[in-house]
Amino acid sequence: MDLSVHTKGIIRELGIDAGYRAIAEAGFTAVDWSLDLSWNRSAIYRGDFSGGCVFDRSLDQVMEYYAEELVAMKKYGLRAAQAHAPYPCYSIYAPGLTEYAIGIYRRCIEFCASVGVPFLVIHGITRLYTEELSEQEVEAQNYALYRSLIPTLRKTDVVVCMENIFTRREGLGIYAGVGSDAKAAAEMIDSLNREAGKECF
Repeated sequence: MDLSVHTKGIIRELGIDAGYRAIAEAGFTAVDWSLDLSWNRSAIYRGDFSGGCVFDRSLDQVMEYYAEELVAMKKYGLRAAQAHAPYPCYSIYAPGLTEYAIGIYRRCIEFCASVGVPFLVIHGITRLYTEELSEQEVEAQNYALYRSLIPTLRKTDVVVCMENIFTRREGLGIYAGVGSDAKAAAEMIDSLNREAGKECF
């Protein structure tokens, strides 16, 4: 059995080699790889995704970008048990973001397949602070988002894991977001897998 930990805060604070060494020395054998660090989330939420993302480059360029982390994982006997894709994929302030994110996710899937990461967590579309989307609109957008990844997933053994995200609103605290209802989440997963013809989600 693997004992796994998220890499985000560790690698950001300690750096690549020291971070993975610390993870291994703490007794972990695997990581939840924070590929979402490649995205400036604060800028995205403000509607600015002009800075791009490493995953809008060629697969060879993405491999080169992450080569140092892959070397460090191997050096310290760690494996990436799963990875987290960049997010968010929707903002009321960023028209076109979802279409751009779909391309990013397709490349993430290809990258995970190339380096042997079996699971990729992708945050769906959920309501943010000032949005007033209906539950039906959110559900329809999420079906469309995940459905768009099926052709790429069919070519790989990577499985997309749909994040069960909470939503926070000032003055109202934290409340259920996309995937928080277990029955609805299971129905979406089953429906998408039937459409894919294999377990892609």
